[in-house]
Amino acid sequence: MWLMEDKNALRLYAVTRPSIGRSPKLITMAEIAKRFVKVSPTDAKKLWEDQYAGANDSCHHTYVHGKCKSEAMGIYCEVGRRTRTYFVLSGSVLSVWPVVEEVMSDRDRRPSRMQVIRVRTEQDQKIVGVLVLPHFVRTLVARLEEHCSRCFLEAKKEKEARKN
Repeated sequence: MWLMEDKNALRLYAVTRPSIGRSPKLITMAEIAKRFVKVSPTDAKKLWEDQYAGANDSCHHTYVHGKCKSEAMGIYCEVGRRTRTYFVLSGSVLSVWPVVEEVMSDRDRRPSRMQVIRVRTEQDQKIVGVLVLPHFVRTLVARLEEHCSRCFLEAKKEKEARKN
């Protein structure tokens, strides 16, 4: 296979940001010149380090504008953060699957697919489970606690009935 460089082809660049890392989208030098301002290496280093540190504690909105609409409403915002929090339901979930399905297909929101994921923790533990979106976590925990306590009470009543 023979490849030739097209002299008219535009050279593409990847942008790496201190908060979210390398962007998958490639852009031209013209786009870079239009969207970014050239600064000295010393200023760039200070800005990079400040944004890197800020991306650990706050979302992009708070870092840039000083406030975030989502966080003002008590919703954790992950836009532009260096790290993300994932909620994974794992273990023996078949007995509570109807509850999980009901909560995850909330009628007020657009239908979302349930996603099975595989995770390796920092302690090298491997976990396979269902990804739970942050806005479902509180409801799911409450419903599972309610369901499991009901099951526990029913099992206890059955056990007492067998004794008598």
